[in-house]
Amino acid sequence: MKKSLTFRLWGDEFAVFMPEMREKAAAERFFERLFYNISQITIAEMKGKQIEISLGACFCEASEEVSFDQLYRKADRAMYQSKKKQGYSASIYEEWMKSN
Repeated sequence: MKKSLTFRLWGDEFAVFMPEMREKAAAERFFERLFYNISQITIAEMKGKQIEISLGACFCEASEEVSFDQLYRKADRAMYQSKKKQGYSASIYEEWMKSN
């Protein structure tokens, strides 16, 4: 089994590389678990406000030659689709996002 990698890009942006995540349905289940776990976090200094996150994701084939920068741009476009929604939201990159 290949290991997942998580790293901070800057500020409040993080990237997760999950080589074993190959199906949209599995990714959506992962997002649901992540959102649930984050919703359980309470930070006294936030005075009752909840942490909310917007996620963008993309898939690539193992045989596909793709750079981190290309993957990042796709995931970033998907994330901006998520930011248009209130609360917890995740979007998986689709080709129509290329022009938006």
